[in-house]
Amino acid sequence: MIDEEQWLNQYWRDQRAALPAEVLVRLRAARTQALESQRSTTRFRVPGWSLPLGVLAATVVLALGVWWVHPSNDLAVRATDNAVIEDAELLASTDDPGLYAEDPEFLEWSQAQTVQPVRK
Repeated sequence: MIDEEQWLNQYWRDQRAALPAEVLVRLRAARTQALESQRSTTRFRVPGWSLPLGVLAATVVLALGVWWVHPSNDLAVRATDNAVIEDAELLASTDDPGLYAEDPEFLEWSQAQTVQPVRK
């Protein structure tokens, strides 16, 4: 049994043998000319200055759009916000976070038991 590639090769040889020699010469010349024109016109071209300039312009437009929707003063975290500071302290602590999640009464009790500085 013959596979498809071998069959195609044999078919091409049979068809080529049936053509006159001058037709084969013209076909070979046309193929060579087509390959040469293809090589000279479709080389991979590395973009020059246009690609970085386009990326820069897109970045500026995106940054302006984000700033327009969310100005920087709304995004700033205020240091006087006690809830933010308390949350940061909880995240920075080495205590087990499950302790606070399982027993919220304990958290309330521990906040009520904060030691007041002794004044003399």
